[in-house]
Amino acid sequence: MTKKKRKKEKIFPQANNKNQSRGFGTRRVEKEFTGFTYHKMSSPFEGMTEDERVELIKKLGENFGQQFEVSFETLQKQIFQVEPCSLLSFFAYYDLTTSPGINREWTEKNPILQHHVEFLQGLLLQHSQDSFDFRSALPQDFVEFRQLVQDVTRGFQMKPLSLADPSKP
Repeated sequence: MTKKKRKKEKIFPQANNKNQSRGFGTRRVEKEFTGFTYHKMSSPFEGMTEDERVELIKKLGENFGQQFEVSFETLQKQIFQVEPCSLLSFFAYYDLTTSPGINREWTEKNPILQHHVEFLQGLLLQHSQDSFDFRSALPQDFVEFRQLVQDVTRGFQMKPLSLADPSKP
């Protein structure tokens, strides 16, 4: 076999098959995706009456409302202790920068998302630059602010549950 023919076989091995055209690979059978696992969970409301369910939901809403108040007050006080640009840079670099095709909501537990950073930015922009310390944010500050921002946004989203009304579906 000549060198040229051997080289052709390596480049286009499917061209040797008489039923196929040159340049098209053989069709591969797709395997079924089995990456999902399913878990059966019982309802946390199982065995409860409608009134008990509503009371539980109201209590959860009240707890989240209290969490919101405490976390928001703490966050408003602590933002003055660090330089705002360094704090926002931490959030942008560590939480908003991802590889293409990766969705943080699906791959991480409690991720910081765009709305979290925009909330913090809005809070910082309410004050003049002179009201902040010029100390750069440190990693321990970032961890603390990250938790506070998550607590505030989660509490804000969940506190309306305290208004649960059994007469409304």
